[in-house]
Amino acid sequence: MRSGLGADLVSALEQAGQMHDVGKESRLWQIAAVGKMSNPALAKPIGRFKNPQALKGFRHEFESLVLSSGCGELTKHLIAVHHAGARPTWCGSRDLAPVNRNEDMLVEAANRFASLQDEYGWWGLAYLEAVFKSADMYVSGE
Repeated sequence: MRSGLGADLVSALEQAGQMHDVGKESRLWQIAAVGKMSNPALAKPIGRFKNPQALKGFRHEFESLVLSSGCGELTKHLIAVHHAGARPTWCGSRDLAPVNRNEDMLVEAANRFASLQDEYGWWGLAYLEAVFKSADMYVSGE
């Protein structure tokens, strides 16, 4: 691997790449972003986001997390944090907080974060997150 990462890490990153935006297929996200249901669903609106207020706090990354039940823990973590809202370092209300404050899901995400941080170290997990976010921006052309 040219990245210097082992096959298991590359696999987790690839799987997260495939799954991280599936939450954008939600009717709510499509209507807010595109103004209508698109077939196939659009991951990025053409031009401006049509009606961001219609999201009412909906975050596609949390919907993607719900849909990733068969994925490994690192993959789930990368899906949830790819826009920074799922790191269990925030409290209270903020723009990236999940609209559905399912306490079990939040505890599960915090425990996953702690376990992965124990496995990869403080800087190791942050590095994997940065690699994933950079790849997402590169592929998206952002």
